[in-house]
Amino acid sequence: MKVMLVGEPGEPRTQLKTVLAALIEPELEIVEADASAAPNLAENATAPPDATLVMINGNEESALTYLQSQALRSPRPHLLAVLTARSAGLMKRALRSGADEILFLPLDPERPLARCSS
Repeated sequence: MKVMLVGEPGEPRTQLKTVLAALIEPELEIVEADASAAPNLAENATAPPDATLVMINGNEESALTYLQSQALRSPRPHLLAVLTARSAGLMKRALRSGADEILFLPLDPERPLARCSS
């Protein structure tokens, strides 16, 4: 399964990549990109991603714009917004921008992932 991890470089993205890389099933091919470069990367990819995780932890507008652009693609990847803060307003904006689900950082391996489906 091909997964695109989009977001600002830094500790939250590194943490998320580490968690994804530790998954045994399904086997993941992880591609990383910044939100500003990701649209070009996605358009030029030989195989589109099955899922895209968009981190919203810095440049919110860039991340939300990227979500919107991916929601209009065909085939459309499964879109997950990854938030570092539990802000009701940001959650609503992410869902309105096209996110299928919302995950919250930091991920706690002892608890199921906190998610919100649209």
